Amino acid sequence: MRAIAALVVLGGTLGVSLDVMHVKTGTTAYPNPDIFGIAWWVFPLFASAGVMFGLARPIWERVLGWRTPPPSLGIACAGLAFFVASYLSSGVLPFGAAWKSVVLATLAIACWWLLDRSLLGAALGLGAAISGTGFEAAIIHLGAFHYVNPDVLGVAIWLPLLYVTVGVGVGNFGKYLVDSPE
Repeated sequence: MRAIAALVVLGGTLGVSLDVMHVKTGTTAYPNPDIFGIAWWVFPLFASAGVMFGLARPIWERVLGWRTPPPSLGIACAGLAFFVASYLSSGVLPFGAAWKSVVLATLAIACWWLLDRSLLGAALGLGAAISGTGFEAAIIHLGAFHYVNPDVLGVAIWLPLLYVTVGVGVGNFGKYLVDSPE
């Protein structure tokens, strides 16, 4: 329960703050914002996303029988730092989508290489890229929000690369929360 509570708080605060930054930088917009330029439902959405992406690694390790030692607190926090750096880069860099993609690809690869290097980590990054981007494309289609400069299916081309960092970085943070003896 400690891990779930921490991931809810992380998603509902850090995740939402980063989404507000996307609005403030003109990356995304909501048709009917309620607070800070975002819709009320962003808070529970990001809180649940924190749990989903954070618990993915420990759950899949148990399902597959691939138990590995938990990452150190430093590695777990570094994963979050890569996630934050990727999110910030996607909103504040003064480049077009192609160059943002290069930066986010570099961060995603570095996150996996420096903090994980496992087949499961790569699979979780890919899974996050597909599921996260697909979910966003679906709610964009429903009119919930939009990217100011979309590329494909209403989303920016760099979005899957941001989700790779979520899958690896937030996944390792969740593993730390679930499996560390502290």
